[in-house]
Amino acid sequence: MCGIFFFNLKKDFKIKDKENGFNFNLNPIFNILKKRGPNSQNFLKLSSFDEYVLSNNFLILDNNDGNKNNKEIIKINKIKKNSKVSLNKGDILFSHSLLSFDNFIKMPIIDRDSIFISNHEIYDYDNNKYKNDSFFLKDKLKDELNFYEKSYYDVNEINNDNEINTNKLNNEKIKWNDLKGMYASMIYNYKSKKMLVKLDPYSIKSLYYYNDENFFIISSEKKMIYFALNDFLLNNNISISINDDININNNINNNINNNININNNKNSNNNSNNNSNKNSINTKNKKRFLDFVSFENKIKKINSNTDLIYDFKNEEVRIIKNEFINLNKIDYSLFNEIMDIKEVDKIKNIDEKIIVKSIELFKESLKRTIKNRKKNEKIGILFSGGIDSAIIAYGLRDMILKEEIDLKKVKLYGSVLKDNLLSEPKDLFFQREFAKKYNMKIKIEEIDLKQLEKDLPEIIKIIESNDPIKISIAIAFYYSLKRAKKDKIRICLSGLGSEEIFAGYNRHLEILNEIPLTNFFNKYPKEDVINKECINGLMDLSTRDLYRDDLVSMNFGIEVRFPFLEQDLVNYIMSLPSYYKINKEIKKILLRKFSCSMGIDKMFYDRKKIAAQYGSNYDKALRRIARENGFHTRREYLENISNKINY
Repeated sequence: MCGIFFFNLKKDFKIKDKENGFNFNLNPIFNILKKRGPNSQNFLKLSSFDEYVLSNNFLILDNNDGNKNNKEIIKINKIKKNSKVSLNKGDILFSHSLLSFDNFIKMPIIDRDSIFISNHEIYDYDNNKYKNDSFFLKDKLKDELNFYEKSYYDVNEINNDNEINTNKLNNEKIKWNDLKGMYASMIYNYKSKKMLVKLDPYSIKSLYYYNDENFFIISSEKKMIYFALNDFLLNNNISISINDDININNNINNNINNNININNNKNSNNNSNNNSNKNSINTKNKKRFLDFVSFENKIKKINSNTDLIYDFKNEEVRIIKNEFINLNKIDYSLFNEIMDIKEVDKIKNIDEKIIVKSIELFKESLKRTIKNRKKNEKIGILFSGGIDSAIIAYGLRDMILKEEIDLKKVKLYGSVLKDNLLSEPKDLFFQREFAKKYNMKIKIEEIDLKQLEKDLPEIIKIIESNDPIKISIAIAFYYSLKRAKKDKIRICLSGLGSEEIFAGYNRHLEILNEIPLTNFFNKYPKEDVINKECINGLMDLSTRDLYRDDLVSMNFGIEVRFPFLEQDLVNYIMSLPSYYKINKEIKKILLRKFSCSMGIDKMFYDRKKIAAQYGSNYDKALRRIARENGFHTRREYLENISNKINY
């Protein structure tokens, strides 16, 4: 996959020594981008002019004065270490890094009316028409932007969050439902001066943005927005307001001189600029101007199921809501009776056609997620020994037996905290037993308390959080991927998404238990609150899990793919009534049943769910380390580490 960074300078600060533009240091940004996309890194700077003409690999500015020589040529430059660019009001900077598995296509992709950059992997597209999925996706976004340009100003229902009610547009947008893959993409029309930012239904690859009267910034990671704005202000000796109040990081010695003013009133910008010498930032030996923890609250996520349109002429953001999943499609006529059986291997009343269809769609999803890769590309599986990762591993094993994949190219990766002070990790037994039973290669990183304590600052910095739950989950992910990186793995498969579509969380069971038993058979199918909660979980998956996992995986230059989030599989499973997935005793009934039908041993498909942080012992380890360092809770300990990190 890739990394994206976009920067638009909207304001001229009119500082005396900046007539020739403002310095923008690219190095902090591209230190991150290089990890996300080691194959190539490129940037393109556009100035604020009216018309462009494409010529080979260059953009040519035509001033329309009849003088053929009066043209400015802008080349897409390869990034250099410690490179800097000069920006003026209205300038736009596109930045992209590439992790390539198929045809090597550098970005931005430029044609006669648009510029396209993207972080994507599309599994099915017209190979006869397009030589690469990038060109396929570019054309689809161009059509979508053209559609919005004709219609989105005609939509009058706009709420306080600038979200447009698009009920009348959804029929036009249904074409995206059949797109198989993941994407976080941007296309800019430099004639209409509008840009469309579009993400896949679940935002598998995230994008964040920051917008105020001075800057419009979009990035794959919040850290890059922070670095960009921090360094721009610092390097150019600028003091401005950042929307509301921004806390200065007082933990960093000599971070800002005592005279610096951060103006909370937007209207006071001119005053601060005119008095820039008096209120200037002393940049000598200073590393940080803004506190990351405070500033990140100003950064907004482009949410799942939404598009973003930015109009550069009017400097306005519009959020377009989509509808990828419709609960009204649920067909209750498929089932003759509601199951209430405790032992999943004794379930007889599930229509066998549904089981067969579920298995078929899962196998198709699994094949698609490993389709776009080089012939000798290795495949890793993030393996906890739970039912989700076991199904993925067993599905690949089936492909190995059919000689569709080379066994030598597949390996299971897991990690646990193993220490004499703690009990044996529960995951470890199931990881070893599965690999042994099905003759698959496995590498389990066994970490001790000292190693974990040493690595915690790096993990916190990578995932941009000191939340104990996020960190305890990220730890297992971190060590598994670190090992995979040593083995030169670039693609890993994850079981994330299974809990959402098959109703596998305790919250699903809690909701079910709140429904009166007398109403369960009559009222429940009509008001499928479990499926509604499953959809809410899917829409929240990016914020809760996918962004964290993306930050860790991209830190090692590894792309993680998610078979359970393939659109065909999700649409089908979500079209089934949820009493097929959960009852008062068992969660993920359908998943366990089709695992049984596939031939997976009962000890794996019938295993009780244990969250990754518990089965690996990382949660216990954090609690112990916190106590040994004199803290009452994990949160206090992790916040103490976070406060010492210099972002």
